Amino acid sequence: MADVTVSYNIQADDEVNTEQTSLSFNDSGFYRDMSDQRALLYAVTLTRNIFVPTNVLVGLMGNFLALAVFTASHQRHLSSSGYLAALACADNLFLVSLFVTWLDGIRPILMSDGSCRVIIFITYISSFLSVWYVVCFTSERYIAICHSLRAPMILGKLSEKAVVIVLVILACLLYNFALWTTSVAQYRGRPICISDDTYFELMNIVTWIDTAITMIIPFLLILFMNLRIVWCVFMYQSKRRSILQTHTTAVKNTSQMRITRTLLLVSTTFLVLNLPSHVIRLEQLIISHRGPVPLYKMLIQELTQLIYYSTFSVNFFLYAIYGKHFKRSLKIMLNNLCRRKQPRGSEWSRSDYNRTSLTSMHMIQRNTNGSMSKNYNDL
Repeated sequence: MADVTVSYNIQADDEVNTEQTSLSFNDSGFYRDMSDQRALLYAVTLTRNIFVPTNVLVGLMGNFLALAVFTASHQRHLSSSGYLAALACADNLFLVSLFVTWLDGIRPILMSDGSCRVIIFITYISSFLSVWYVVCFTSERYIAICHSLRAPMILGKLSEKAVVIVLVILACLLYNFALWTTSVAQYRGRPICISDDTYFELMNIVTWIDTAITMIIPFLLILFMNLRIVWCVFMYQSKRRSILQTHTTAVKNTSQMRITRTLLLVSTTFLVLNLPSHVIRLEQLIISHRGPVPLYKMLIQELTQLIYYSTFSVNFFLYAIYGKHFKRSLKIMLNNLCRRKQPRGSEWSRSDYNRTSLTSMHMIQRNTNGSMSKNYNDL
């Protein structure tokens, strides 16, 4: 996605220069058109320079808080917590690389081939991991809701840590080409990261493969599973009205529907925020632009890029607004931090925190033999 942005900005500038040489200087509308174009380009640049650092700062803080909550002792054993923690790490990794590339656009800092290659590599693997971690927790929820009878057997055999590690290794293997096909080149007197012309054919193939594994396949999988989850929840709600349930079963099912709604919202938001950028990217791959790119297309592409960037910073707010147990755990964590700053000797504060923590720990279900088991119903 970063390469696409660079090419568009360059081509947009070229288009302005082309029009300047082809139009008559006696045309009264020439200077007005040029001033309008420059004003739009300035507005886009200003918007980007405000949005990107703000998005990065908010996203880093939110993802760090989400990571702290999902790795806490009373959340570690809950459904999808491993995938959500890994998602927060991947999103932060992308935000860091985004900030570096944004900073490089203001003042060149990626002056060597090594730094350029590392940033491009990190951008590739973090975007890959982000989308596939969303697929992972959506798949887990799909199995728990649509195949509830087989869910304990299927999910019990899958280790979230193992899946997370396998995806990291796979990402590094798939995108290692960025470490030897990217270099720094001069464009209009400033260094930019660009693919070496020697590997043009290879990069064309890689672009299509990357589009398939980070865009088309995950998008279709998430869309299919979300539709199936919505249908299963609808059928469940219809049957529940005609079935007399015990209090324990009702509480368990209500909790399961709550976590389903939260994760469904997260994955659906992911689809909505990614769709505009995906459409533009597919259009670029299918229809090659040999000549100057119209200014309106550059503006649309830039807007969809900013929407795409927000994907990596919005999840914390979804958890905080719709995740009941996430809010409770976050409150406990923040209260704990505040109490640590208080003078020691306050036995009431310490005992009160222990009592609150133990109450939260009771949310984790236990097997009949007393061993800890994974709870697929709470977030």
